[in-house]
Amino acid sequence: MNITKAPVFKNHYHELSTEINPILSLEFSNIEKPIINVIDGAHESSIIREKINDNKIPIAELVDYIIEKHHKYAKEFCPVISSHIRTMTSKHGENHSNLIHVEVLFNEILKRINEHLLIKEMVLFPRIKLIEEVYSGLKENKGISHVKSIIKVMMTDHKGITKLMNEIRDLTDNFAVPDDSSSYYRLAFIELQQLEKNFNQAANLEHSTIYPKALEMLNKL
Repeated sequence: MNITKAPVFKNHYHELSTEINPILSLEFSNIEKPIINVIDGAHESSIIREKINDNKIPIAELVDYIIEKHHKYAKEFCPVISSHIRTMTSKHGENHSNLIHVEVLFNEILKRINEHLLIKEMVLFPRIKLIEEVYSGLKENKGISHVKSIIKVMMTDHKGITKLMNEIRDLTDNFAVPDDSSSYYRLAFIELQQLEKNFNQAANLEHSTIYPKALEMLNKL
């Protein structure tokens, strides 16, 4: 199977692969446009940051942005990464035993991310939106419970997932690719780095803006 023709590749994957590892620029030069849009973190973050600095963006909009951009990315992309890591390990695990540990760590990351996203989308984010609606006078305050404790748990989750991602970096010497690597090997490392970037962008937005603004409003109710 030619993985460069797989449907997961669409939009800017050539640019991403070239940016992370110039060796891949020729190998992925004919990639089809992908299903999953690679997030242009610098551009999107600058737009969001400008709105935040001008106080022109409601919390609800930030929450929807996190779900639509970052959560959707993780949900769609994690199964693809998992498949590529399994293939990488089966092909190269005998000669590179660190890959077996990478797969174990990623499976734990995947489990934690799935649980983390579920709690945010089903419990925390709806309550944060409700805080803003009550604060703005759009809804009556009938009690908004456990928001502070859930935020604390989510921030602890962020630290735990980041620790696991850092362990993968240590195991792979910052995603160094050996000479005998296959396309799946190099691809899996690119995808892991992109997932890490996506996760950090979402966590930073939550820590720096969404949670502080929600707690400030909650304290004034």
